Amino acid sequence: MTLPEIANRLVQLCKAHQNFDAMQELYADSIVSVEAFAPPGGSHDTVGKPAVIQKSADWAAAHEIHSGTTEGPFVANGKFGVIFDFDVTEKATGQRKALREIAVYSVDGGKIVREEFLYSM
Repeated sequence: MTLPEIANRLVQLCKAHQNFDAMQELYADSIVSVEAFAPPGGSHDTVGKPAVIQKSADWAAAHEIHSGTTEGPFVANGKFGVIFDFDVTEKATGQRKALREIAVYSVDGGKIVREEFLYSM
């Protein structure tokens, strides 16, 4: 798949709420996922498809997702960006909040090899 095909496919799947299908299909086995903020005692980086998928599953399990939107992709030079907006409630605290993030994906060899998340403050 070309970069635009990968970018459009990821957005298509995310808009259909099939994020885990997108990860299975489009991520390289050695993907690196980089969070803007490390969890207490944790790392910014998560390495490998199973670990990255588990990180996302853990986040989804910890939040009630009321709604979400996906905007993009924005493509350039081996990378693409996507804007995600979510309305969620953190299950542990009951706090409802709006989240906005930009995800920047790097593509090599027909797969997503890196994702990096930038958050609205």
